[in-house]
Parts: sequence; C-alpha cells; structure tokens
Amino acid sequence: MLARGLRLFIPVSRCSSSFRLASGTAKSAESKPSALSPSLLNLKVGQIVDIKQHENADSLYVSKIQINEAIPPTILQVCSGLVNYVPMETLRGMRVALVMNLKPSKMRGEVSEAMLLAAEKIVDGKTLVEPVLAPSVELGSRLRFESGTAEEPPRIKPKNLPLIFQNVRTDSEGVVVYVDENGVTHSLKTDSGEMARVKRLFDAGVR
Repeated sequence: MLARGLRLFIPVSRCSSSFRLASGTAKSAESKPSALSPSLLNLKVGQIVDIKQHENADSLYVSKIQINEAIPPTILQVCSGLVNYVPMETLRGMRVALVMNLKPSKMRGEVSEAMLLAAEKIVDGKTLVEPVLAPSVELGSRLRFESGTAEEPPRIKPKNLPLIFQNVRTDSEGVVVYVDENGVTHSLKTDSGEMARVKRLFDAGVR
C-alpha cells in the first residue's frame, strides 16, 4: 500500500495495447551513502489513462499508465494505496513519476512492477498524501536528481527503499529534492531541466 513519507505509490504490471553498519574502514563508511543514493532509481514520466477501484482491496486503485509515445503505446498497470487520500477523477489523466526498476509483485491478485512517487505529510494530526506531478514532457522521459548517463539503473530491492528515500523531500516551493551527504540540494528534473513537484504538500517527505 502506501509507503511512508513522500510516497512511492505501489508497484506496476506491464501490459502492451499491455531501501550503517560501521565497517572498520573509512572507505566503506564513505561509499555507503552514494551506494544507496537516489541515483539508483530509474524514474520516468507516465500518464494515468484509466483507473478503477481494486476489486479485492478497498484502499487500492488499479491504474493503467502510459509510459511512451509509441504506436501502440506501452501501458503499465499500477496498484496504488491512494483511495483514502486522492479522488479517482483527480488522478485520471495526471502525469506522474514512476519508479521502474523494482521486481514485480502482486497486490491482492494484481501484478505490480513499478511505484508511483508521492508526498506525505501530517497536518493537524491528519495524514495527507499527494502524488508527485511529472512535467509536461514526452512520456517515458527520465527524471533524475543529477545529470547521469543514458544507461538505466539496475533493479533495486524494496527493502532498500527507506534508505534511498531518507533524504528526499519537497522543498518550500513544492519541488522534489534530494539533499546529499555534503548538504548539497539536487532537484528532480528531466534532462532538459523541467522539475517534478507537488502543488500543496511543501516541506514533506517523499517516497
């Protein structure tokens, strides 16, 4: 279901037209943060083209998400724990940020192999959640916290996600950012500079 903080929203199923241990050396202590940095995430822009309530889980939506401009387009099926936080019609047509390099999993019988990125914040004792809005660029475009190569990151394990996302949040203007071990802030953006953001949940956690 929902993850904690600025949330990854749960895995996706591909269809076509379907997260220190002190080691005894300074070297290992220095390499650990970068080994679990958000650069390990394969984040891409997608658009929700259809959505329905999960038949076997009251808190889950099942969405169809387009991830490229091909003919026919590639469509992903994504389960997300957003039912209690975001109306279905608000999500329909939304451009979202997807974590693509997770092992497929099943959510109450529905296969899911990606996660939808979202922000989470407790306000006046109430948990609020808002999906991250991807910029209006070509579907399937990469989103990164810093410039990188065209090579896509390898698959990551779900247990590593809390450490990967521990320093990811939205800033005072709603932009999704990562603060590295040197205190430098990196915005989540496309290669051409368009940034991923939220409209309301500023200074919130992101997962």
